[in-house]
Amino acid sequence: MFMDVFSGNLDLSSCSVLQATGHIRSGKLVPVMVYSRKRVAAYPNTPTSFEMGVPLAASVWLGVVAPVTTSDEAVSRLSSAMLTVLKDQSLMQNLVDSGLTIEPKNSKEFDIFLKNSTTQIKELLPHDRY
Repeated sequence: MFMDVFSGNLDLSSCSVLQATGHIRSGKLVPVMVYSRKRVAAYPNTPTSFEMGVPLAASVWLGVVAPVTTSDEAVSRLSSAMLTVLKDQSLMQNLVDSGLTIEPKNSKEFDIFLKNSTTQIKELLPHDRY
């Protein structure tokens, strides 16, 4: 997709902010809008889709999962360790500068997030798809 934009075969395309950041910084791409309700800290002058009249928000999320047989103690320790790492200000600033919006969650909060996301996705899909 990037090659098609760079070569002029496409006038524009969409991708995650993280995928585009290096190309934006190099001057090869110009951000037009972000699919979000709120502006992205790394690109404060780039309007959101809602501001542009496209009421669509999209996100890419990352999480850590373990087999269902993993003990509660191990899950708790892993969750605690991940949250500790995400308190490192230089790491967080690097992630934000890359265009990410960071919303750390403990294991219980992440479980709720996954269940809510699954419900929302099922509401969007035709019922014969799942």
